[in-house]
Amino acid sequence: MRYIKPSFWTLLLVALLACGITLEAHAQSLRSSEGVYIRQHFGLSSYLGDNEQSPFNLNLDAYEFNSKIPFTLGAELGYQVSSNFGVGVGYQLGDYPVVFQTADAINQYERINTLRHTAVLNGRYTVQGDVWRVAPYVEAGAFASYSSADRLTDNWAYGPSAGLGLDVALSNRTSLLMGWNTHISLNDMSIDQQNDQGFGDVDLLNAITLGLKHNFRSPFVAVDVFAIEGPAMLEVGEPGMFAATTNLESATPPLNYTWRFGDGSMSNGLVSAHAFEAPGTYTVTFTAVNDGSEDTETMLVTVVNPPVPAQINAINANPMVIDTETEVTFAADVLGDAPLAYSWSFGDGTTSTDVVPTHTFTEPGTYMVSLNLANEAGMDNEARTLTVTVYEPAFCATITEMNVVFFDRNSSVLTTQGEERLIDNAEVLAQCPTLGVLLTGMAGPDERGGEALAMDRARAVQDLYIAHGIAQDRIAADGNVAMGSTKVDGSQYRRVVTTPER
Repeated sequence: MRYIKPSFWTLLLVALLACGITLEAHAQSLRSSEGVYIRQHFGLSSYLGDNEQSPFNLNLDAYEFNSKIPFTLGAELGYQVSSNFGVGVGYQLGDYPVVFQTADAINQYERINTLRHTAVLNGRYTVQGDVWRVAPYVEAGAFASYSSADRLTDNWAYGPSAGLGLDVALSNRTSLLMGWNTHISLNDMSIDQQNDQGFGDVDLLNAITLGLKHNFRSPFVAVDVFAIEGPAMLEVGEPGMFAATTNLESATPPLNYTWRFGDGSMSNGLVSAHAFEAPGTYTVTFTAVNDGSEDTETMLVTVVNPPVPAQINAINANPMVIDTETEVTFAADVLGDAPLAYSWSFGDGTTSTDVVPTHTFTEPGTYMVSLNLANEAGMDNEARTLTVTVYEPAFCATITEMNVVFFDRNSSVLTTQGEERLIDNAEVLAQCPTLGVLLTGMAGPDERGGEALAMDRARAVQDLYIAHGIAQDRIAADGNVAMGSTKVDGSQYRRVVTTPER
């Protein structure tokens, strides 16, 4: 087997780089701007060091490869800081047959055991990685390499590493990487156990590799507003629909959309409805934003006054609590071009054409108050229901007790004094039509008839109230008998109590 010299791979890579740099730039970001990535690679290894055939002796007959292939393979885990720069840590397994395969190799084992395990800490910069599909890169870092060959007294090699290559974007997450890298061992004895040949004080472990790099996060895509659409002319109060077209499917989320309509109002979303409240020319602005970009489009909207037909929004009555002696003022919340014609109907046979009429209802009841409103553009009708109660003086709300009447022993006949006291009560009830009463008749323990006598006394009071114009449905009657000895004077129990109720 013949061994391909490193100079050939170097020349090939330089040619590829020259081709890649001349490729046309891409308009969008082709590679992820951040996120974790993994890279797997394989290729051919080479060695430059101090054995008698390195680095430029082309007499390959001096080598005994025993069918061994100078290979390298490995993996790298890293983080993409931007579209152009990333850092990673990797592992390489490489076989370097030429290290101990010269004719003076000591034993067959050394010719077999030429594997090295290498750990690499690496930074990689891709030129124009956000716009070029084929982009050159350079990398630099540090390495540590280990071999278990018995001939080595110092199994570890370490030092800086460097490389260059091409990054070919296959998709927005995956790239094909073709490159060359070298690990420069600062310990000249650690790889080939020689330091007396003509390659200076270092040894080099080289590799030409081909691999795939996959980023777990898609590249950042700036938001782009393609167009906004909406009516060029609207009437005042007429809602218009406004819509924007963006690269929603490809832009990097989260995306925020804001409409500014030029009249101080705003809304969010790709689609928005808006009505202007005054005539004029307005600049409607749509802005799309994501975490790293912003784009804006504008349009003009001319707003004119439309013919406004008569429209009633609501009918208002003041006051809302109405009785038969309260004057009510009516007003309406209306829209429409002047002149407006008002026609009020109060539900009791009376009407008015005033804009703000007043009216007093003389009878209690429920009334339907309606308004017909008209102008040259149209007409509207609205109604509301009002309840009117009987007028009642303010003192009625403060009444908590009324006159009590007393009876003679074993009698249910009202005395003159009792009738006078009850007539006073009846006059109060006549003035307070919403007030009812509970009559509680009582009989003393020293009286005959007991409960029947108590009820008779309550009915006597009830009859007097009815005789003085108090409706029977406003009066409730009850009776009870006081308990105690019949020898005790029960005059304080021979009475009827009138209790006001609402």
